[in-house]
Amino acid sequence: MISDAHEGLRRAIATVLGGAGWRVAGTLLGNVLNLWTPVVKGGTMGVTSPLITHVCTSRIGGGDDTSVGEASMKVAVLLRHVLLSVFLALLFPLLAVANPGEVKTIKVNTLAVMPFGIAEKPFDKTMIVQDMVDCKIFGFCSWKKEDQGAKTITAIYQRQLRKRMGDRVLPWDRVEAVFEEIPPRPEETLRSAAERFGEENTASHVLTGTVWQYRERVGGSMTAAAPASVSFTAMLVRTKDGAILWSAHFDKTQTSLSDNLFDAPMFLKKGVKWLNVEELATFGVEETLHTFPRIAEGN
Repeated sequence: MISDAHEGLRRAIATVLGGAGWRVAGTLLGNVLNLWTPVVKGGTMGVTSPLITHVCTSRIGGGDDTSVGEASMKVAVLLRHVLLSVFLALLFPLLAVANPGEVKTIKVNTLAVMPFGIAEKPFDKTMIVQDMVDCKIFGFCSWKKEDQGAKTITAIYQRQLRKRMGDRVLPWDRVEAVFEEIPPRPEETLRSAAERFGEENTASHVLTGTVWQYRERVGGSMTAAAPASVSFTAMLVRTKDGAILWSAHFDKTQTSLSDNLFDAPMFLKKGVKWLNVEELATFGVEETLHTFPRIAEGN
């Protein structure tokens, strides 16, 4: 029996891609992926197929369940990767022309990346950006030198924005030294802390944010027992009045491509594998920057 999830996948592919050729490709991929059903052996989750098990049984000559199962698993995983790679190659032209939406242009003289904070509460989907920037820092987020998640995401934004904006993004050693001298105060809000940080750096704009989750995968790139998970919110603050000119939220726990075809852009960029947490965070920053404003010189 075809599962509801895979039936939905097949319909989504055929509907979203459109066109007779894409509808056929979507239906075929959806049906092919339905060959696999989840199995658990020795405490490890995998995928196999009644069809492939039959083939492997014939090749092995009626071996025991363990040898047949192991052979089935290897064949299933290899064939699945081949099928997904072929389909991604066919899908790439469509994804490459995807339009992220209208991007506005703003004037920026200099920009300082302020270290991201670590949320002390779980992310609430009902929150809006104003809720995050205007609640007091005490009890909302904190800054800890040993937190790798905040350091990594901050560093990725610093690196990506320097590539895009050049010297208008202030050097990291300079802004880090300022941050250590004037860290956010408990009674401040994230907005007021960013304004003060911008003033101390004589920066017209500040990019900062909050990290909600940063969890490493368990296992390797091909056989992860648990996937990486990253969640953060980033925002661009104008120093002179605290206006929020841009914000973006990224929240992703990696799933297999067969479970969520809309993860195809990530697989195209990073490969058909389970990403480690830094790779997933890098992808998240790159995705958020698709909507980042175009930069013009000035204040």
